[in-house]
Amino acid sequence: MSHLINLRHLLANKDLHCKIAEVGKLKFLQELRKFEVRKDVTGFELHELSELTELTGSLSICNLENVKTKRDADTAKLILKGKLDKLKLVRNSQWPNRDPTVEDVLESLRPHPNLRELCIKDHGGSTCPYWLRTQRSIKMLKSLHLHGISWKTLPPFGQMSDLMELKMENISSMHQFGGTEFGQITDGSFQKLMVLKIADMPQLEKWVGAGALHLFHQLKKLAISNCPKLSELPFSHCITSSTEDSNKTWFPNFRELVIEACPQLSLPPLPHTSTTDLVRVKTTNGYFSYNRNELVIDAYNGALSFHSMHKLEELYVCKTSLSLTGLQNLTSLRKLDIKKRTVKASQLSRRSFLLGDI
Repeated sequence: MSHLINLRHLLANKDLHCKIAEVGKLKFLQELRKFEVRKDVTGFELHELSELTELTGSLSICNLENVKTKRDADTAKLILKGKLDKLKLVRNSQWPNRDPTVEDVLESLRPHPNLRELCIKDHGGSTCPYWLRTQRSIKMLKSLHLHGISWKTLPPFGQMSDLMELKMENISSMHQFGGTEFGQITDGSFQKLMVLKIADMPQLEKWVGAGALHLFHQLKKLAISNCPKLSELPFSHCITSSTEDSNKTWFPNFRELVIEACPQLSLPPLPHTSTTDLVRVKTTNGYFSYNRNELVIDAYNGALSFHSMHKLEELYVCKTSLSLTGLQNLTSLRKLDIKKRTVKASQLSRRSFLLGDI
């Protein structure tokens, strides 16, 4: 393959891309979806990327634990690859984190400022690279995914003015989202963020939001899973009639909420606004799934906001107690399916189950 020195396009899956020895000879190549650094194998050293300045689209660099020195990392010359949109830097999570070269290697893999999407996975160092903390290096970044890092200081998310998607997974050092983690807050902070995903955070306890109600105006989707200590969100305690107004202050364009395996998390009555399109909450014993027209509740003990479900047409209930007063708000309801004990016998009346009245 390396003899095809004029090759520009290689339409193949990434597993084939990463098997090309001496790929650096293909100087005009525009697609290289995956590159694996191999130990003691000629033709798979990081310097093979040096002359590939025409690369476009996405590039994943894997097995970074095999890069032993800062000089070796410098040979990749990622800073010169201005046509790349997506970059993924992956280190084997099974490799010991005490390697002193880890931080130098990542520091030398600075991408071009034109980069739109960045993923860093299982970096073993304790320090965030300097280039990810400077506004000049991340000015175009629209998506950031951090997985399995142990940095003492996280990137200044609040300074990433173009950021549209933020995913954070398995960050053991993170105790709160907000405050100092946001960095310097300005009027432009988080104004374009549309998707926020937080998962596998064993020490995360709360989302700090006081004094920052102007943030997250474009946030549409929030997904949180496996955060056993997380106890509150910015709208967790909005339980009065002003719930919707309070949520709109924080998230006026909010559309989707997904919560799973967060046993300590306090939630408001759901769905928390009438503009929400999808809500899914999975607890140890219960399940809540809402998508405007259909609601499924199975052994869910959280509060319900029936006044936000005026378009609901189908309701399926199992092992959950319901308020008949709340049901009367469902003026568009066409189908009601109740299984097992959901309403006390003393509350039943013929009028309560006439769909026209409900």
